Amino acid sequence: MDSVILPKLNKDFPSLNVAEMKELAENSIMLSFKSIEKLKLEKFPKVSEKFTNSIQDKIEDLILQNNKLSFKDIKIHRSVLNSYTNKKGLCSLIIQSSIEYSVKTNDSEYKKVQRRLNTEFVYVYENSENEHKSLSLSCPKCGAPVSNLGNKKCDYCSTGIVDIAKKTWILNDIKMS
Repeated sequence: MDSVILPKLNKDFPSLNVAEMKELAENSIMLSFKSIEKLKLEKFPKVSEKFTNSIQDKIEDLILQNNKLSFKDIKIHRSVLNSYTNKKGLCSLIIQSSIEYSVKTNDSEYKKVQRRLNTEFVYVYENSENEHKSLSLSCPKCGAPVSNLGNKKCDYCSTGIVDIAKKTWILNDIKMS
């Protein structure tokens, strides 16, 4: 799908380095495996709260079930552009990676697994209310939610707000396809 998606992406983001985005997707996948195996959330660059919470939930589920996953021979064979949408102040780019690894649970034997993972990045580009709930912004002083990304001051306490989520690609989700 690279040949279909790339012209649209280049039109909207002429300076976007697609190879770098694919590398970021692959590194994020590897960090996800590492976090799950260590049962400790690793430091991810530029991620949404939704993504952090989903990894943390997976770790907590494993701890509650007294399970431990071990991975070995993790190989990412190829990453390609899978889809790109641009609507209502939000762009979404999905990079699909074919991956192979061996996994074992607690004392079981390693089993070989092959999967496709979709890594979603989002980009906020418009100063308008956004109906997507995966990104959030709150006041640094009082913690009140910021309802409009165009606000420069908190509606409750009038503290100045710097919109760091705007105009940057953020890892929003990794899912199996």
